[in-house]
Amino acid sequence: LPTSGPEISQCYQLLRRWLDLRQHPEKRKPVTLALDNQTLLTHARSTELLVIRDDLLLQPPLTTLESGTIRCSVLRTAETLSTLHIPYVIALTPDKTTAYQPYLADASIRNRQATVELLGAEAIPHVINMLPAFRSELANGTRDLYLPNDSHWGHAGSRLAAALIEAELQSQWPIQTPASAQ
Repeated sequence: LPTSGPEISQCYQLLRRWLDLRQHPEKRKPVTLALDNQTLLTHARSTELLVIRDDLLLQPPLTTLESGTIRCSVLRTAETLSTLHIPYVIALTPDKTTAYQPYLADASIRNRQATVELLGAEAIPHVINMLPAFRSELANGTRDLYLPNDSHWGHAGSRLAAALIEAELQSQWPIQTPASAQ
């Protein structure tokens, strides 16, 4: 059970969102968004992006309190793991709508600020904001970063995320020389 103010606040926010989804099950249904670029996906309907209603850009923006609570939670987790000398990575992964945001035909969604940018978590050690790398892959022509008919990563998205996590973890492991590896 939560015992501190930030933990209670975070639990409250999560409970509030969960209750909202229970009261409004229609929010769980998929949404199709128009794309202005048809080279990003390989399926026949490549001008449409299938996403879930829970994607962050389709929700009201986080309040300052909510984003502060998330940032405090990330910071507290990072501090605890650092204190315990446990290598870790905290990955801020973009949902499908946020990753494909620059290619959305709807300017009202395309011009919103991404939620991950509101968190200010880049100053926390070993936090990876994967959004720039995902958008860079899309800009370089990677197709099916996310599955065309699903909201999960495709093969390319999984490989990219794994490479980012591996690079961050490698920076935390002690370097072993051949003599010390034995």
